[in-house]
Amino acid sequence: MIMVLKRISSNGRSGAKEPEDEFPRLKAITRFHKSAYEINGSSEALFDDCPFCGGQKFYFNVEKGLYSCKSGSCGKEGNLVEFLQWSHENAFEITLDAHYTRLKRRRGIPLQTLKRHGLAFHDQLNCWLIPARGAKGTVVNILRYFEDMEGNNKFWTPSLPSSLIGLDQVSSDITKPLFVVEGPFDLMAIDRHLRKNKHRDRYDIIAVPGSRTFKEEWCEQFRDRTVNLWFDNDPAGNEGYEHILKRFREANVPVTLKRLIWPCDYPAKYDVNDLVKNTPKLSLPTFYRKHSTELEYDDGFEFNFTRASSVQHVERSFLWEDRIPLKTMVTLGRDVGQAAPAILFCTVLQNPIRSSRLPATPTQPVRAPKGFLPC
Repeated sequence: MIMVLKRISSNGRSGAKEPEDEFPRLKAITRFHKSAYEINGSSEALFDDCPFCGGQKFYFNVEKGLYSCKSGSCGKEGNLVEFLQWSHENAFEITLDAHYTRLKRRRGIPLQTLKRHGLAFHDQLNCWLIPARGAKGTVVNILRYFEDMEGNNKFWTPSLPSSLIGLDQVSSDITKPLFVVEGPFDLMAIDRHLRKNKHRDRYDIIAVPGSRTFKEEWCEQFRDRTVNLWFDNDPAGNEGYEHILKRFREANVPVTLKRLIWPCDYPAKYDVNDLVKNTPKLSLPTFYRKHSTELEYDDGFEFNFTRASSVQHVERSFLWEDRIPLKTMVTLGRDVGQAAPAILFCTVLQNPIRSSRLPATPTQPVRAPKGFLPC
């Protein structure tokens, strides 16, 4: 028998490296059940007490992720996700208004909104439990939020993948604009704002775990939708827009992507929650329309440089000889006012001696904006 005594600290996290690093599912359950345990030869962790009945025969199979209580008439059993769902429901039932009031003072979000999104305070762990639900409404993961912790204070359950938040509230109407925000509190803030202004039924909202956390398999959830990305006013937020654009290109899922460009008079790290809290009369949809731009989902085309000696020369007559002068730029399907990058590029090509912008090697490609056709 392998005997390992392990006691979890009051915040639900432990500094010891084993055996939890060897068994990720064990690490997950000890984040929610504060009790000492020992591991037997059957790969089962025997805990000092059962969270359901208080008995002393609560077992958790560290390889299969299954729990069972063999104390008297208890008989509780299930898998890891079911245990997380029970932990959340149990904490939610005993969360007091005093807990919500304290969080309201910190985040500026009303009590009824916090309750509607299922936030529950876990006394033993001294943290908030924020459930992530699948499309069918069942809990698939739980985000632990330690409100008094500096720096990174949100942690997903070990051994379970990070999740989108708000999927259970997304409608099947793909014509609705979909706001994608950064983190659960931005989602709650915009949800509260839209409900207050009687516009909630016009929009869907989803929160990503972080601006740079977006999995390719999530792309299908957004197929054929207009997706309004709205991240924090910081470098990570800007990188997040490009990261998500890349993910959709790789997945080849058709979507209209837009992003917010924060006005220059807003401070660094400003987010949706700050905007709602500090400017309650502001219309968020109007603000977004005014300060957003569409991301180029199409890759466009490339100018590829090669040596003239490698090009086969074929004589062609120009179809529009009397209409388009040589050495000019023609734009198709786009405002001429947006042609500046391509015009500048052609200027460089026409003045190679005075320019240092040409590629260093003959085969180095140069990106061109979609819709431009050089002559």
